[in-house]
Amino acid sequence: PRRMSLFLSLMTCAAVFHTVITLRTMSDVMKPLERGTVSTETAAVVPDRVSQLGEYRLTATTGSRRSDLFPDVRLTDQYGKTLRFRSDIVRDNIVCVVLFYTECQGTCPGTTQMMKRLRASLKDDFAAESLKFVSISLDPENDTPEDLLAYAADNGISAKDDMPEWIFCTGTLEDIESIRLSLGLFDPDPVVDADRTQHAALLTFGNDQYDRWTALPAGLKFSDLSETFRRIVGTTERQRFETRITSSAVLVNAQQSSSNDSCCTKMLQNGIKPCCTKPTE
Repeated sequence: PRRMSLFLSLMTCAAVFHTVITLRTMSDVMKPLERGTVSTETAAVVPDRVSQLGEYRLTATTGSRRSDLFPDVRLTDQYGKTLRFRSDIVRDNIVCVVLFYTECQGTCPGTTQMMKRLRASLKDDFAAESLKFVSISLDPENDTPEDLLAYAADNGISAKDDMPEWIFCTGTLEDIESIRLSLGLFDPDPVVDADRTQHAALLTFGNDQYDRWTALPAGLKFSDLSETFRRIVGTTERQRFETRITSSAVLVNAQQSSSNDSCCTKMLQNGIKPCCTKPTE
């Protein structure tokens, strides 16, 4: 037992050391970008870091999960099929859940369009994953499956568009309220909470198999929303960090080009022929 305990302690230390080194490497690349200053050495590291990203998967959760607290209530999708929220929609899947209703003229249209962009951007990187987008009606008494199907069609969403599955759901008001409360999507002021027109435009997303969850406002910049989604639900280093590093490389090139143009402009203004002019010039 003592040898086993020592072995496990050494393995834990090694894992922590590897994680710290990885995070420090990422930090060394990202800090100059956040400050807006990028050196030539850092610029060279960015593309190299992409090639170093691993394909090994995170360790799946074997114990209790946050989704254990989700109600396993029955919902009806846009095709009239009955699904259970926890066991059929969430369990072992990657999901992006939003609350909406078809007659909403506030944040719902923009949220749906943001989800469309997110869905399109993830379809290749998560092709092998069980990725589902889920829109649950806050007005189940009026939103029938036929209404949900028409809403999806009006927004260019189809089961035949070679994209991750998108489920539009209705059900009983009581069951949907239980889902809403379990996701923490409520206002502490009961008057505001009872007014569906005041509902929060939040995307709740997670990877149930790995028990990783978060929620973000749908009004964030798309790049920030997409990068965070990948970091939370991705199961490999490449899924979680490639987009972040690649977008940083674009920023590096833009900053270098801007700096070079600024240098040349100042030299020309002083009557000096710059050596930093572009080959095409």
